[in-house]
Amino acid sequence: MPVISISRLCKVLMLVVIASTPLFNVFEIRALNTGRLVSHAEVITPPYIKLIKDCFLLAVILLGFGRVLLRQRVARARFLGLFIFFAMISFLLSVCNQSIWLTFAGIRCLLPLAVFLSVYGIIDIEFQVKLVRLLITLLFIGFALQVYQLFFAGDYFGTNLVGLSERNPGFFIIPSSMALFSLIVMYYAYHYHRYGRLRNLVVYFIGPLSVWLTGSGTGIISLFLFIVTIAFFRMGPRWVVFTAGCGLLILTLVFLPKLTSRDDIYTSLNTRFRILRDVLGPGALLSSRFGYGTNTAVLLKRTYNIGPQVLITDCTFTAFIVSYGFVPLVFFVLFIAESVRLNLRMTHVHFIAIFVTFMATTIIFESFPANIIFSLNLAYFYKTRF
Repeated sequence: MPVISISRLCKVLMLVVIASTPLFNVFEIRALNTGRLVSHAEVITPPYIKLIKDCFLLAVILLGFGRVLLRQRVARARFLGLFIFFAMISFLLSVCNQSIWLTFAGIRCLLPLAVFLSVYGIIDIEFQVKLVRLLITLLFIGFALQVYQLFFAGDYFGTNLVGLSERNPGFFIIPSSMALFSLIVMYYAYHYHRYGRLRNLVVYFIGPLSVWLTGSGTGIISLFLFIVTIAFFRMGPRWVVFTAGCGLLILTLVFLPKLTSRDDIYTSLNTRFRILRDVLGPGALLSSRFGYGTNTAVLLKRTYNIGPQVLITDCTFTAFIVSYGFVPLVFFVLFIAESVRLNLRMTHVHFIAIFVTFMATTIIFESFPANIIFSLNLAYFYKTRF
């Protein structure tokens, strides 16, 4: 098969699986919308539906590696290579001492990085333009679900002052996942959609309103950084925008419980930081518990009682320390920094403001489709660097 055909097939598979996003929580969302949801930790959608995305990703990875072998060209991402090297050491330290299923959980979490290696060199502006149209369509579907949930989803996530649903996750089951998705669509609409009413509608109205409807504190902070970044690059003088932005950020943090109608929001954040502090230490340089910090490991333990007690991290940095070690985490952060350091433009700042902010409260690599879009954008950045 010609290389160009493999490249096109990889792109088509990426678009198809992202377009399928609403299917992967369809039964949980139906239960939420009808007031029958008991626990959002309970998996209702059949596993064979959820595994569709993994099958698509594996297909892209295999096709991508085939393309690499044909062209004999590999990604020039030195820090990613070092991350993989030290993560493999953690894998070898763990594989003989734990359930094979937990080891698979650690590998599954890294699939998006394998996607980066597979699509390196083929993600171009044409693909980004196609993806933004798809994402905007999905946002309108998710936003319509949020509006419905606001009035009819009941009190599963609590109610606000007027008795309406406090947190509305759209076609996700976790509200912050919808906030992350909305911000990703805003990022794409601002940078890859032509100027016009639809672009402005998404960036300045539908997107922010969707984030607010989720009641996500991380979403509110990331939204603030997104808007301030636009002001910083488009308005002047920049030192005035920066100073005003810092002051407004402090006010946002102070009034965050009121903005999200969640008085316990900082309790949740403090818990995540406490867990991060507890897992740090000399023994955390490399992990002997490969995959233990992932949501997949938690699900395996809760559903099938596989393995010993695992740790709920709800933070990409903590999950990486527990599952792979502190040294791999350092190279992972350097890998992100390397992708943007040569051309620090608004596109890169928005990308960092969204993804790095959410890494503090979410395991990005297990949040679909954010995990794949993360890797696709890094591949795009690398293509435009060299």
